[in-house]
This record gives sequence, C-alpha cells and structure tokens, in this order.
Amino acid sequence: MVCAGSPATVLPAGGDALARVVEEARLLALALHCATLLGLSAWLLDTTVEYAGRRVQFGMPIAARQAVKHRCASMLVQVESVRSMVLELADVLETGAGDRALVAATAMAWTTEAAEEVAGGALQLHGGIGFTWEHDLHHYFKRCTVGALLLGTAAHHRARIAAALTG
Repeated sequence: MVCAGSPATVLPAGGDALARVVEEARLLALALHCATLLGLSAWLLDTTVEYAGRRVQFGMPIAARQAVKHRCASMLVQVESVRSMVLELADVLETGAGDRALVAATAMAWTTEAAEEVAGGALQLHGGIGFTWEHDLHHYFKRCTVGALLLGTAAHHRARIAAALTG
C-alpha cells in the first residue's frame, strides 16, 4: 500500500497480510512476463516471415517452400494462443473473477512453452544468421528461455495447476 502524497511504501504487518502482498506481486510478475513473451514471440514471427520472404535459396524465396510455410503457420498459431492467454490473465487480474493463481499458472505454463517453440522455429528458419551476434534474434531467443529460470518452468506451473485442481 502506498501512502497518499508519500513515495514510501508501507507493507502490512501481522497475520497473512504480507503473504497476500507477496502473492499479488508474484501474480503481477507472471502477468508481465507472459505479456513480454507475447511481444517477443510476435517480433520473432514477424521477423521470420519477413526474412523468409526475402531469403533466396536455389533460385526462389524460402517462403515459397511448403515446410517453411507450415512452420510459420505453426508459429502464428502459437503467438495467437499466447495472445489469448495473456488477455485472459489480464482480465482475471483486473476483474478478480475466477481463480487468479490458477489462471496465472496456466498462462505461464502455456506462454513459456509456446514462446520457446516460436523462438526455436525462428532460429531454425533464419539458419546461420540467427546464431550470429550481428542479428538480434539470439537476444530474443534467450529472453524467451530465461524467464522460466526466474519465474518457474512450464512443468513447475503445471504442477501448481494439478495441486490446485486436486485440492
């Protein structure tokens, strides 16, 4: 809680008040990370589609190849699924309707795996240029994978979901 007119933050004392504040901060951190993963995944998809359209191999753009089209379509499905999860999480956190911790764990489990798949697909379709320091792709790839180390892997969040559902 922030006191009016003061930059100081006052933490509640006694009982489980502090635990509630920490849980609220954890849920907000998960939501922010999920939103970050959405942005990263969307950038990776857009960059990959643009690159595949201009990268010529054997006399034609690689985007003309069916396998590349399928991979980009898969990445699009992942990005749109992440978008839906992030919007659902934001709605639940804003309105307070539903089990906020369960929705946050579900969103984290889904978005973490989806972002890693999109990043892997982008790296594969970029080929060697994606591995170089001259291209930004490797930064985005790392950002998609490091969040799981800080906020929990998809498996960790699925275990939280299972615990919440089995009670």
